[in-house]
Amino acid sequence: MLERKVQTKTRTDRESRPLTISHATDRPDKAVVPDFFLKALAALLVSAAEAESLAGLVAGLMHGLRELGLAIILHTLESRDRALDTARGLRCPRRCGGLLRKTNKRKSRQRRTLLGLVEHKRRAWMCRRCSKPCFPLDEELGLLPGLRGHGTAFANQVVLLCTLLPFERACWLFEQMRGFAVSTTLARALT
Repeated sequence: MLERKVQTKTRTDRESRPLTISHATDRPDKAVVPDFFLKALAALLVSAAEAESLAGLVAGLMHGLRELGLAIILHTLESRDRALDTARGLRCPRRCGGLLRKTNKRKSRQRRTLLGLVEHKRRAWMCRRCSKPCFPLDEELGLLPGLRGHGTAFANQVVLLCTLLPFERACWLFEQMRGFAVSTTLARALT
């Protein structure tokens, strides 16, 4: 069993108390670090140890941290969607304001963020009044329909580059800066 003690300070008593972090428990009252986080962190440490130069070290860490960030985003999105499964009294975000009922459908969705592409599944809900599908997770995350489900920071940077440069050059520059490609079709749709 992998356990370690972390010293934390509480605001109430200001005394140091140990916090147990373990992977061998299913108890929700214990803090558990997901396995993907430990594997990604181990891969980062190996990459750093094998780097032959400072530039190689930085490049390897940037790539690894981006992958780790994407994994954390995916884990968080799925956790939030599961938390909505027990929610009651959710209302339709459209004008009708009807109550939502949970469906058994989980729809896959791709999101572009400043870290890269994240693909996740979220539960579809159906409005009892207007019979249209809704996605409360999208509403909770503040994803706007005009951005095609992408994050606002991502869309803002793409739009800024496309206003200063032609679409092809702006997409090329975005790829050079961020490390992943954006199609000119998406760039045109966002502007």
